[in-house]
Amino acid sequence: MNIQNYFARHIYNRGVDIYNSGGVYNVVKVGNVYKGKVLGNHEYDVEIEVSDQLKITDMRCTCPYAMKGKKCKHEAALLIELFGDHSSYDYDDYDYEDYDDDYDDYGYDYDTKDDNCSDMYQGHEILEPLSKKSKEELLEIIGQTLESSETYQTFFHIIEDMQRVNHIYQMIYQYISSNQIPLSEDYEKIYTSIQNLHHFYQDQYIPDLAKEALNQLLHTFPSLQSYQEDFFHQMIQLIDTYASQNEKTSIYFDLCVKYNQSVIYQLIDKLHQQNIPLDDLLSSYQQKISSYPILTEIYDKYLYILYHYQRESLSSVIDTNKNNLVFIKEAINLYMNHQDYQKAIDLCLQQLQEHPHQDIYLLLLDIYKQTNQNEQIIALATELLYHQYPGQIQYYQLLQQSYLPEIWEHKKKDIIHDLEKNQINISEIYIQEKMYDALFQYLAKNDDIFGMKKHEDILFEHCLDNMIQYYSRYVMNSLRHTGSRSFYHEMAEFIHKISEYDFDKAFDLSNHLISLYPNRPAMIEEIRIFKVKLKDVIRAIEMTDQDITWYYQISHGQFINIDDDTNIAKKMIVLNSPDYIQLPDHYDIHEYHIMEMFANQLKDQHMKRELQKILKDKGAFRRFKNFIYKNQLNTAWQQFLYETHRELAIQWCHKHNIEFVE
Repeated sequence: MNIQNYFARHIYNRGVDIYNSGGVYNVVKVGNVYKGKVLGNHEYDVEIEVSDQLKITDMRCTCPYAMKGKKCKHEAALLIELFGDHSSYDYDDYDYEDYDDDYDDYGYDYDTKDDNCSDMYQGHEILEPLSKKSKEELLEIIGQTLESSETYQTFFHIIEDMQRVNHIYQMIYQYISSNQIPLSEDYEKIYTSIQNLHHFYQDQYIPDLAKEALNQLLHTFPSLQSYQEDFFHQMIQLIDTYASQNEKTSIYFDLCVKYNQSVIYQLIDKLHQQNIPLDDLLSSYQQKISSYPILTEIYDKYLYILYHYQRESLSSVIDTNKNNLVFIKEAINLYMNHQDYQKAIDLCLQQLQEHPHQDIYLLLLDIYKQTNQNEQIIALATELLYHQYPGQIQYYQLLQQSYLPEIWEHKKKDIIHDLEKNQINISEIYIQEKMYDALFQYLAKNDDIFGMKKHEDILFEHCLDNMIQYYSRYVMNSLRHTGSRSFYHEMAEFIHKISEYDFDKAFDLSNHLISLYPNRPAMIEEIRIFKVKLKDVIRAIEMTDQDITWYYQISHGQFINIDDDTNIAKKMIVLNSPDYIQLPDHYDIHEYHIMEMFANQLKDQHMKRELQKILKDKGAFRRFKNFIYKNQLNTAWQQFLYETHRELAIQWCHKHNIEFVE
């Protein structure tokens, strides 16, 4: 779908501007209709109806222009959001054959003329009446005019000139693209082609082409290579040379608002050097900040101008935005980046006094590190250590690095004692200092089951008996009350954790709970633990085929099978009793898939291809077995088959919470 064919050039390009400024939002699809909000001078509701063949069958917008039956920039912006064509339009005339798109209901009310079209040529003795003609009438007039050879040559040169310009637009979209590997020679071709328009007396097109190239470059590449930066400055030079002062200012302001690459800051410097007032640009940034308060890039550019060119206003602007944490953080970073550390420190301290926040503490800490103020680092890290902020261990480690080793050994005891006394969570500090008994006692004292779960691996390793006792008591107390299956599953996780270190105690705990609460089938199913020999599970899987299925009987801890000869009564018991757990059946094992995996992992490429071909033909199982015997692959196949069955057996045990031994 070529979206550009639906709109006049100026309408489409205005739609591109709205899309690039983030003016399309709340887009939803209802049936074949896409609906969205588009921000122009006001917020408008736009609807685009699209057929199953991706043909546009209707467009509607609540703006006054569209209400007159015209296609508007808001509809263009929504289409670009939906179908992704955000390159500027490069045709002067409207191509109705391309536009038709198998849909005739739009008629000539949807042509390139808008309310301003006739006004543009008002008073011109030729262009005003021509602007009111239809396309057919204009073509007839042009045909009559071309009967003059002199006029013919004039039209020919105009068309040739437009083809040259259109070709440059195509080069821009082709070479400056995320789908194209950037090459410096391609950028040089674009620059040379635009520059050479001067020799064809087409200077009027140079600024627009350079602007389009810049927009395409900055929109496509968030960061620029050195030759792309050179290209950026070449385009700026062309605009400087061939654009009017108003055009230059408009283009540069537009770039400075839309993009955030480092070259934009150089462009801001250039505007100042050319004595172009930056107040309008600052106003644009202020509007963006109001609309999008989390876009830090806007803050960066806004503060950059204030710091470098309107320093006298910076303090009052910061004071106005003192409740905006993002703004204050960017202001502090600005001072730091320019090594204006005292101002950064003053702003941090002022903000902490009025609106304390961990991010500001961390910035202040970073400043102290950069300026090697060790005493301030110790004081601030100590203050942060006693706050309930996340990342407490990093402040403890910072203190350790800031003190001499012999002083630290004495100091850390006082710190840990004070933290314990003030009941501040110091779990991570206990772990760093390998104080595992203290960690257990601290968590147990606070009945912190979440802390126990978080650190259970290291606590089971170093405080085994205490952890088994604590988990057992917790489960017993918790299961005094009934609960949901998810609750029982949670309790089962504690029991299974115990079983990893002491299976017998976990087994006794499980059976004791089952004897206490025999009428809780969901609980029993979740907490019951078993132990099997993995080789018995593997053997059952190996003996499974399309006629035989194996089951594990929980109550007797044994494996049984049923087949076509098993009597109906026994089948019904096995299939319907919760005492039996089915092992992987013939379809779960899927031996053909195992054969495919074996073939795919062969290193011998010839054998690999032969086996893959065999498996695609008839008689694959028989021909596979013959091939591996013939090529001495049987040992490798049997080992691969065993390892696959073993993995299936382990997965089955895990799925059903069954402990296994090798």
